[in-house]
Amino acid sequence: MRVLISLLVLLGSTSCIHTQEGPQRKTRGKVRLSGHCVPDQETAKKIVEATWIPIYGRQVIQAERPFKALLIGDSVWAVSGTVHASEGGAAYIEIRAKDCSVKKVTHYK
Repeated sequence: MRVLISLLVLLGSTSCIHTQEGPQRKTRGKVRLSGHCVPDQETAKKIVEATWIPIYGRQVIQAERPFKALLIGDSVWAVSGTVHASEGGAAYIEIRAKDCSVKKVTHYK
């Protein structure tokens, strides 16, 4: 758990870039939040994968690819895994775009 927290702090402190462009802009049909630690879907997916693996295990998380990332409002990324079988569930997490903090993490059955 200590390693996970250190990773999130490191990602948050090294990836924040503050700009004057405003809170949000579109790039090739995808949302990109300027001045946020988690500016886009791909960054959100990488951060949550690093969060999920220590909790649920590498095999479980790799089996749930591809991940789906949606922006809730303009401040929270909701990322979920994909269910490939008729049984089972997927990992789900909500992280704040501004500071990479985790609001919710769970694995549905």
